[in-house]
Amino acid sequence: MSETMKSMGGVSVTALTAGTTSLTIKAGDLTKTIPVTVKRNYLPESPEGTRNGVTLKREGGGVTITGQTPTQFTAWEVDFTLEAGRYLLDGDGLFVKISPKGSNAGVLDTRHTLEKTLEAGEYTMSIGLTANQTVPTGVRHPYLEKLD
Repeated sequence: MSETMKSMGGVSVTALTAGTTSLTIKAGDLTKTIPVTVKRNYLPESPEGTRNGVTLKREGGGVTITGQTPTQFTAWEVDFTLEAGRYLLDGDGLFVKISPKGSNAGVLDTRHTLEKTLEAGEYTMSIGLTANQTVPTGVRHPYLEKLD
């Protein structure tokens, strides 16, 4: 599994493992070395599939959504395990919800609660579009960072 740093200013970094490294950039006679930290994304690999005329597909380290504007709430779900800790969720423009497995009550979601301490256990990640929501364009990189 590779780890991807969120793209900033047109630069992204993909590594086999999380950790620190550096980038050396050269332009003419100038050379600049920049420290880089690649953090682990604790979200599971996104599910794929078509629902209500909308398709979610994995692309690189992110996802794309294509198709028509949904007429009802449309979601893709996958179960995964988290260790105990404080987490920060970033949907990169997508609605993402983390719920305890078997529950619909989100403990983290990109509309209300972005940061929270979670117990170790089984969770469900949902990526969703509301009814009549315009389908987002481009590759999106939802991200769950462990803060402690």
